[in-house]
Amino acid sequence: MVVGLLQLIGGSARLDLTEQQLYSLSDGTREVLQSLAKPLTVELYFSEQSSRDLSQIRAYAERVNELLQEYRLNASSQLTVRRIDPEPFSVAEDDATRFGLQSVPVGSFGEQLYLGLVVRDEQGNYESLPFLQPDHEGYLE
Repeated sequence: MVVGLLQLIGGSARLDLTEQQLYSLSDGTREVLQSLAKPLTVELYFSEQSSRDLSQIRAYAERVNELLQEYRLNASSQLTVRRIDPEPFSVAEDDATRFGLQSVPVGSFGEQLYLGLVVRDEQGNYESLPFLQPDHEGYLE
């Protein structure tokens, strides 16, 4: 019966079955996303290689990415989400620095970890969150 109901509603139906409603957006967030006046791009900078042994950080980065995808789905095609791996000595790392993102040293070889966001418009204006701290997950939305 549930499957039939979901087929009737269509492919846009989404259910959040997590205990803490992790994937449910507040009414205010939905309203902001649906009223975006111009296209925006959200770029999640996350160091894949530097975080390979940091399972908690990787899980948090995935949670951030999933939330951003939920934002994208609610933004009436006004929001693009990109995930960027700022590898050492790359243009992406230079961009992360230019946008004011902070890296954190990890590992014993001086590797740097980025986990930050940049929101940009088509005119080149931007705002950034220099580092997303996993211990603030309750404030993520």
